[in-house]
Amino acid sequence: MAKKVKGFEDFNIEGEKEKLQKIKRSFKPNSDQQQYTTNTRNEFDEKTRKITAVTKDEVEDKLDHIKKFSEEFDWDEVLNKNREEGEMDEWSALEKDMMAIADKYSGKFGSDSYGVADAMYQVLDGMFQKK
Repeated sequence: MAKKVKGFEDFNIEGEKEKLQKIKRSFKPNSDQQQYTTNTRNEFDEKTRKITAVTKDEVEDKLDHIKKFSEEFDWDEVLNKNREEGEMDEWSALEKDMMAIADKYSGKFGSDSYGVADAMYQVLDGMFQKK
């Protein structure tokens, strides 16, 4: 059974973008021989296990939001706002160490560094089990 969405880390922005572009290409304009009254597409979501009807306008709107999010959102700015002056060096060192681990094990837990990140998450999750 498919894994349910539990948090932001489960959202794959590039995969969602590709899926939406594929749906957008599947829409056909009305012609004299074929008149679509609603012109929607039914899409099955593997994570939520539901079928959703989407229109071309909804797909274009989602693609615009993803593009805007990708251009405007800066994780460094968000993280820097939540850190105090002395913490910057500790966070930078931790980030550097984690990137070194991801580079070292890249390809051993999947085809890219995301597999390593997932493996690191599972290890950390196992270290701090809830009672």
